[in-house]
Amino acid sequence: MGLLSSELQRRGVPSALSAAGAWDAARRAEALRIMAGRVFGRIPPEPVEVGYTERAFGECELEAGTYADETHAYIKAGEGVSFRKVAVTCRLPEGGYPGLAMYGGPDGSFSFDVMCLAPKLGIGEKAMAVVAITGQDPLDSPALPIKYVIGRKMAVFAFRYRHIVNDYPEKGNPKGCHPRFDDTGLDRLYYGDHRLRDDPRSRRGDDPGTIAFWAWGASRAMDYVQTQGSYVDLSKVAVSGHSRLGKTAAYAGANDERFGYVMSNASGAGGATLSKGAVKEDLGTMAGWPIQWFCENLRESHGSPDFDMHFLLSCIAPRRLYVANSDGDVYCDQDSGYLACVAASEAYEAMGLKGFTHPDRMPATGDRFHEGDIGYHLRAGGHSYLTEDWGGLIDFMARD
Repeated sequence: MGLLSSELQRRGVPSALSAAGAWDAARRAEALRIMAGRVFGRIPPEPVEVGYTERAFGECELEAGTYADETHAYIKAGEGVSFRKVAVTCRLPEGGYPGLAMYGGPDGSFSFDVMCLAPKLGIGEKAMAVVAITGQDPLDSPALPIKYVIGRKMAVFAFRYRHIVNDYPEKGNPKGCHPRFDDTGLDRLYYGDHRLRDDPRSRRGDDPGTIAFWAWGASRAMDYVQTQGSYVDLSKVAVSGHSRLGKTAAYAGANDERFGYVMSNASGAGGATLSKGAVKEDLGTMAGWPIQWFCENLRESHGSPDFDMHFLLSCIAPRRLYVANSDGDVYCDQDSGYLACVAASEAYEAMGLKGFTHPDRMPATGDRFHEGDIGYHLRAGGHSYLTEDWGGLIDFMARD
């Protein structure tokens, strides 16, 4: 038994495979049920119909900011990128959204915007693409280096997660991060008279937390991407997020098989990181604060010996997974993130794939492993999403 296998055994990490040692459709479905029922909650029902309204750059009201002015100038120049803002309007099923009649839009609808940026391409050329879940305005986000990503011939479809559901109440701000989004979220339509943040304990055990709602938003953005096959290589579309949104990207990618790649950057506990044996945050931390990201059942299930977060990563197989961490991250346990990739590799290998190709040792700063179906890097620095991280993802996607 190798060093890493011994470490997984010491931590009591269970295998994600079935009792027969297989990873098949039935076992994947069971793992997704565990994630939905005991960690994140069920993803809300899909819309009955989705429509799109496109607006060009000159027709949009766009926010100003530190990075936005430079991005706007880049778009206006028009030399390397085209831009449009798309209103995604979802007609929701009445049975799945009790608050729809009172709080929904016209014809029982819910809408949010996706910023779409495409690189200039040659005749017949198609671009890789990413559905980027962002915290700030996508055009003003240091975690989304637009010029670099577009320059690498990757199309970007970005939405702001708080436009789906507002975040938990920040410390010292009981009304939430952005009160202006309090009455417009999908949780209002799903839960009816109250928002998720107001009274999380009133939920049923497997009702969705904010991550499940945000994952729903990623799939709705992907609905639009599917209509853009004239210039997007639909076999090379990733979903990407950082921190809480890295958890979201993993949950969205595990459930939505249209994503060929999943990028989970610095996702930490409840994401691409084992909980058992973690020396920083673990699922127990998440079950205390902020529980609104997760389902109520996590309060009881976080210490279960029956599963860990590699079950989530295994559900991405046979599609590609990329995990990025940093050595100075005070929240994310980099060893546990690395070991999650090692543990998830078992599912890939059971399907006859390479899985995670790595040396039999713990990670070191500067490691970059791209040979298998699970990619990984550990860079110097703190809890952030840098151009270096985007470069790792794009290099990993561009190898084929």
